[in-house]
Amino acid sequence: MTKDSETARRGKPMLDQLKALEAAATPGPWPVGFIFWSLRQVEKSCNDTVYSHMDGAELSDDESGRCPSKTDAPLIAAARNALPDLIAVAQKLDIWVRSLDAHYRDDDERNPVPDFIRDALARLEATQ
Repeated sequence: MTKDSETARRGKPMLDQLKALEAAATPGPWPVGFIFWSLRQVEKSCNDTVYSHMDGAELSDDESGRCPSKTDAPLIAAARNALPDLIAVAQKLDIWVRSLDAHYRDDDERNPVPDFIRDALARLEATQ
């Protein structure tokens, strides 16, 4: 991530960050094979890095679990390919919740919005 994109990202709600990152990313769909190849290259260089563990032991990235692995490729490709639809659903869901909230008081048990939806939207609106 460039310094400019990091500065632009900081202080924005997570959903806005995701929209900006998705817009700036290489257009999808992303094939798993490309991600697999890229992560193989990262994995090779990452395995050579050694970190000091809190107890003084030295761990490579591979041992510490911080090194991306080629087994992450299907997740990365699927997440990238699904991101535009997930953003759209989150935005529509937020509109739906706000419209229901306009019709119900906070303490009205008839409001059909479940807490898990409110919690998820709150996490997406949280500033990172």
